[in-house]
Amino acid sequence: MILDGISLYNLGYTRSEVCQLIKEKYGPELKPSTLTNWVNELTPLCRYTRLRDIATKLYGPHQIIKSVTLNHQQVYYYRYHQAKLDILLNQKEFSHHRFHDLASYLNSIEKHCPHNYFQTGFRSSQALAKFDLHNVAIAQKQNHATRMAQLVIQAVGHNRLRHEALQQFMLANDSVTVAMEVPIYLQPQDIKHFTSKLGFKVPLDKRKGERGQANNEMSIKIKRLSLLLLPIVLLRKNRQSIYHMIIFP
Repeated sequence: MILDGISLYNLGYTRSEVCQLIKEKYGPELKPSTLTNWVNELTPLCRYTRLRDIATKLYGPHQIIKSVTLNHQQVYYYRYHQAKLDILLNQKEFSHHRFHDLASYLNSIEKHCPHNYFQTGFRSSQALAKFDLHNVAIAQKQNHATRMAQLVIQAVGHNRLRHEALQQFMLANDSVTVAMEVPIYLQPQDIKHFTSKLGFKVPLDKRKGERGQANNEMSIKIKRLSLLLLPIVLLRKNRQSIYHMIIFP
């Protein structure tokens, strides 16, 4: 109930509206002052609060997060935060124009996602490809993302519900999470760039692709990801720009 209250508030609902919505869903009466205490207590962790005033002037509570249903063998709910993208690209205080390609990609998924790549074959987690991790440095970190994950995991009792609950909470309350369940794929020219230009070893059958189907326009279905930080590799549009990216599946 507490997490829902904070998320509804950061989506742009007023305190009174949040209290009414919480009462309708859970039953108990919630006072605006109690909600204020919840928000204040978690503000050091839920850093989106600093963007809320700007975001609510741009979008209403029902428009701030765009949701698209993807029927990719099973149902996925792709969502992205329109206000964060708008603030990132257009507000002088936060403007980062190098992310225009990222915003274009996220906006394009609803109409231009190659659904056929994801509607046949097996999931990437079922792939038999083995990547060489010999030179990969894996370091444990404690930051806002891990602390937020700990908070949500403790609050959600059902293990199967934790994944989506964490995604939705971070999308609504974290200042740098911009999307969830983002379909990611590689096309032949991307794999060629990885191997010939960057020297990566990509242990995937280029003739069949991960979907196991011969196709001249083969593409590799990678995974659906939540973008935790905005920098991302957009291989087809800017092959020279590889930015730092933190993701969680």
